Amino acid sequence: AAPAAGDAPTFDPPPRKAEEKEGEGKAAGAEAQPLAPVPTKVDLIEMDLKISKDLINRNFSNYSAWHLRALLQEPPPPPPLQDASSPAEAPEEERSQPIDISDELDWVQQGIYTEPNDQSVWLYHHWLTTLGRGSWQTRMTQCAIMDSELYMFFSQPVAACSSSSNTVKLATCDGTAKGESTVAGKLVPLGPDAVSAASAVQRLTRQLSSERRRWVHGLRFVPDTDAVTLPAFAPWVCTRVDVEVTVEVFGSHADGTPAQGERSIAFSGAPVHCDAAPAAAEAAAPEAAAEEAAPEAAAPPSAALAELLGAIPRPESLGTLQAELARVVELLEMEPECRWALLARGRLTTALAACEGPAALEAAEGAVAKGYEEIASLDPLRKGFYAEARAHSLARLRILGWLRQVEGGRGLGTSLDLSGLSLRHLAPSAVHSLFGLRRLDVSGAGLSTFGPLLQLRSLEELLAARNSIAGDVRELFCLPRLKRADVSGNALGFRATHEGDEVAPPASLAELDASSNAGVLAELRRGGPEAVLARLLPSGGWAFEGDLETGRCLLCRR
Repeated sequence: AAPAAGDAPTFDPPPRKAEEKEGEGKAAGAEAQPLAPVPTKVDLIEMDLKISKDLINRNFSNYSAWHLRALLQEPPPPPPLQDASSPAEAPEEERSQPIDISDELDWVQQGIYTEPNDQSVWLYHHWLTTLGRGSWQTRMTQCAIMDSELYMFFSQPVAACSSSSNTVKLATCDGTAKGESTVAGKLVPLGPDAVSAASAVQRLTRQLSSERRRWVHGLRFVPDTDAVTLPAFAPWVCTRVDVEVTVEVFGSHADGTPAQGERSIAFSGAPVHCDAAPAAAEAAAPEAAAEEAAPEAAAPPSAALAELLGAIPRPESLGTLQAELARVVELLEMEPECRWALLARGRLTTALAACEGPAALEAAEGAVAKGYEEIASLDPLRKGFYAEARAHSLARLRILGWLRQVEGGRGLGTSLDLSGLSLRHLAPSAVHSLFGLRRLDVSGAGLSTFGPLLQLRSLEELLAARNSIAGDVRELFCLPRLKRADVSGNALGFRATHEGDEVAPPASLAELDASSNAGVLAELRRGGPEAVLARLLPSGGWAFEGDLETGRCLLCRR
C-alpha cells in the first residue's frame, strides 16, 4: 500500500551475502561470550616433590613421603625392543633429573643428624647412593656352554618370546683355523619343570598350559633345525659368543602402572666352558690363548665375576659415594652405636670396592660380615635379620673366592663350601654365577628347598645334609651329571605319583644318601628296602644299606 501523506519514505535494505551474515553472527557471539582462559599445564611431578618435601620437613619419619619422592625419580622403562645392556657399560638413559643429587643429599643429612636412628631416612639414603636411584635394567649376566648347548642368564626374571627370532654369533677356533658363524634359534626356560610337562615328581608347580609364560633367570638356546651342527658349541671350538635375544620383561612405572613388553638384550664375551676339551684341543688351547692375550697386559674378569663385583660407579657418582662415606664415618665418631650408619658404611664401602677389583671387594665383604655381628648386638629384636644378612655376605665372599680360584687356573673342579651359613634360601643370581661348578657343599645351611640348585646342571657332587629341605628326593634326578648326593637329615620324602610318573636317575649317579628323612623312613617302615628301591630306583641294579633303628638309608649302584 502507498504510504500515507506526511510519512517519511522507507527503503528496503539491499540483500546481503550469506557469508556476511555468518561473519556478523560470529562477531555478535564473540561480543556476547568472553573468551575462556587458556588452561596452564600443571607439572605433577614438581607438585608432588614439593608436597613430599613439605611433609618430610614436618616429620622426618614420614616413610610414605620418602617413598613417593623415590618413585618420582624412577627412570621410565626403555621403549619396546630397545637394547637394555648393562648400566656398567652403557650411559644412563638421557632424561631431565627432577632434583639435584648434591642438594638432595645435603637435605637428607639434616634428617639424619636430627634423628640418626630413624629408619625411613636411611632407606632413602640407601636408594639415592648405593642403589643408584633405580637406574638398573634387565641385562644378560653371562653365557655358558655345556654338552654342546648354550645357556644364558639374566639379572632379573624374563620370559622367552617364542614368536621372535634370536641369533647367536660364534667366534670359533679349532687350533688351526678361525672363523665366525651366525646361528638362529629359540629359547627354552631352564629348570626341572622347564616346559611344565615333566613328571609330577619333578614338577614344582601344577600342570600349566603350553601357552603360559614362565618367568625365569636362565634360558637355554636351542638352534633351529639344520641351522648349526652341535659341535660348533663345543668349548674347545667356540671362544666367543655375541648373543642378541628378544625376551619379555616386566616392572612398573612411577605411578604404579605395570610396565611390560619385549626387550632386545645383548651379550658379548667369552662363555663359561663347562666341558673338558679333548687332548688335541688342550694342546692347541695354550697357543691360541697366548696369541689372543698377547696384546693385553691383564685379562678382564669373567662375566660371572664382573657381575658379582657389581657395576663400577660412573665418575660423577664416584665422588658422591666417597663424600657420603666420609659423612657416615664422621657421624659414627659422634654416634658409634647408630646401627643404620653402620649398615650404610658397609654398603658404601662395598660399592666403592668395585672400582678396585676382586681383592678389595673380598676385604670389604669380610668387614661387612663382621659389621653385622656388631649391629646384631645393638639391635637384638632384629637379630635374625642380621644373622641372615651376615650369612649371605659370607656366601658372597666364598663365591667370590671360588671364582677367583677358577680364573687363577684351578678349574671348575674346585669345590665350593657354603656349609654352616644359615642361608635359608639361595638367590638365583648367586647360583647362576656358579654354573659350571662340579662339587658343592651346602650342609647345615638351613635351606628349606633345593630351589635354584636344581639349575646347576654341571653338578657332579652335592652335599646338602642337615638342612630343612622339603619335597621329593627324586627332584635331584634332573641333574644329568650327578654322581653322588648326600641329602641326609632333611624333610624329604616321596610325592604321590601315577603310572608313567616314574623318573629314572641319571646314568652317572653312583651313591645317594637319604638317611634320617622322615618321608623316606616312613616308606621304609611300610614296605622295607624293596619299597624304597622301587620308589627311587625302579630300574634295579642298586644295593641298599641301612635300617630303621639308626635311620640310615644309603643306596649304592652295584
